[in-house]
Amino acid sequence: EKSITENRQRTRKEHEQESDDEIARLRQERDLAREEVKAANLALKQARAVEEKSITENQQRLRSEIEIANAELASARSEAESAKQSLQMACDQSDFSRQETVLMLSEAES
Repeated sequence: EKSITENRQRTRKEHEQESDDEIARLRQERDLAREEVKAANLALKQARAVEEKSITENQQRLRSEIEIANAELASARSEAESAKQSLQMACDQSDFSRQETVLMLSEAES
């Protein structure tokens, strides 16, 4: 009977030790998984920061390009208006010269 009791105690202690070892292993796995999650979250946060920076830089570049394009467009419109005015003045001068010529011919005939 003493041997049976000792065997039971030894078996119980072995099972307890196995359980304790399994619990320790599971805790270690859990802790490792937590560290992996922290690392993944940090990597995600860094990736988002890089993406935000890229988006901001692209927005700034596009704004700058739009401002340049708008300035070029305004300049082209101004040049077109100036050319239109020059053409109008040339046409007016041509009409005046033609009228002068007609008047001079009329006076010469009279």
